[in-house]
Amino acid sequence: MRDWAASTRLCHDTSPRSLNAGALSDVLIWVMSAVIPKAKQACLFSSFSAWLTLYRQLFIWIVAFNVTALVLGATGVWGWASRHRVQFAVTNTLITVLTRNEVCSRILYMVLVKLVTVGTPEGLGTLWAPCWLRNLLTNFLLHFGGIHSGCGISSLIWLVYSAVHLASDHVLYTVWVKIFGYALMSLVVSSCVSATPVLRFRYHNLFEHTHRYLGWSSLAVMLIFIILLYGGPTYDWRSFLNTYWLWLNVVAIVLVALPWCCVAPVTVVSEVPASKRITLLKFPGYVRTGLYGRISRGFLTEWHVFGCFSQDPQEGCHYMICSAVGGFTKALVEQPPEQLYTRLIKFPGFSYCHRMYHSGVAICTGAAIGVFISLFSNKGLTNFSLIWVGSKFEETYGSAIVSMLRKGCPEDKLTLYDTSVQGRPNLVSLAAEAYHQQKAEVVFCVSNLIGTLSIVQGCRQQGIPAFGPIWDA
Repeated sequence: MRDWAASTRLCHDTSPRSLNAGALSDVLIWVMSAVIPKAKQACLFSSFSAWLTLYRQLFIWIVAFNVTALVLGATGVWGWASRHRVQFAVTNTLITVLTRNEVCSRILYMVLVKLVTVGTPEGLGTLWAPCWLRNLLTNFLLHFGGIHSGCGISSLIWLVYSAVHLASDHVLYTVWVKIFGYALMSLVVSSCVSATPVLRFRYHNLFEHTHRYLGWSSLAVMLIFIILLYGGPTYDWRSFLNTYWLWLNVVAIVLVALPWCCVAPVTVVSEVPASKRITLLKFPGYVRTGLYGRISRGFLTEWHVFGCFSQDPQEGCHYMICSAVGGFTKALVEQPPEQLYTRLIKFPGFSYCHRMYHSGVAICTGAAIGVFISLFSNKGLTNFSLIWVGSKFEETYGSAIVSMLRKGCPEDKLTLYDTSVQGRPNLVSLAAEAYHQQKAEVVFCVSNLIGTLSIVQGCRQQGIPAFGPIWDA
């Protein structure tokens, strides 16, 4: 999810990271001072700090807690944990689902952002929250996918532990309990393997299908496993139906099904500029600032996420900008669709957090403008300035997009940097200069993976809080 070569080149970052490892970092420094020359210590520690993001910290802490609980249970120190191993697995599974559910993520964003912005005009800025707290919340909302990964692995760990108990007891557990228990463990193992970064990025379409269908199958098999394990003919079914772990699994199934119940084919209007590098898609329905949507050509085929933006609530429509960089998006240019499947439930992304800041700088390159244009296209109600780096804007991206920007963003807050005329810029310098000129509180950036990483780390080296997407989906 990060470009490791790029991160190791950023060797002089002494700015505070999001929730750095604390005592773990102190131990690392002590070890390095004993065995590594001082000239290399700063570089290695900075690279480690950049690597140890909040996403990985959440993952490590969650897995560490579950492993500790399992070890204490297995050794008899904490017998309750051993007796409730299936409940641990189900609870971790539910949290795994919650953190990837569009409805739950939208509620989480709305609640946290509303708490910060309560009482402010236009719902922008804050009356009480210090900047460090707002940065902390933004960082958490960017990285809380680490909870998804951590709980997914933890669920697997508890299922393996349960499988050991199944194998060791030939009296208590029936053959069918063992069959479904082993099947469940195999499904979760396969789902976790398919989600490893190497496979996810290299074979993304394969990952999407396997992770989805294996996940659905795991929930169904887990429900049957729980029923067989706790609801046999000799059990009190009324008491069994009152057990919380059964309903935790049912809630997880409902949450997974809910977004798919809101999938619908919609009529779209496609506009392809002469450059044929992007497609501008127009959908019915107004969308609020900072929301994202998923589209597909088929109900169960590959789904792709794009930023949504609306120009005016009275128009009753919203748009997506799709850059022709992959098979799906190139097909949108070559064969502009008249109908696409979309999920009617839109979900927030990190640009939704702009509401928490009094002022900020948004910098993006190319078609990544699709993420930020919603900040500027709705009646000019924005607290951010924009730097858009691209080439021959109207020819490449179409006059409609440029017109929306000019209409919604004040001239003193809009910078269009044309690389065909001005050459390739130093993105960090552009962001830092605008940050100081605007007396901003934060920098938001979107480019490709390496470009986003370089802007974020470069700004943080200068003590500027900066955030960008982390490509963890």
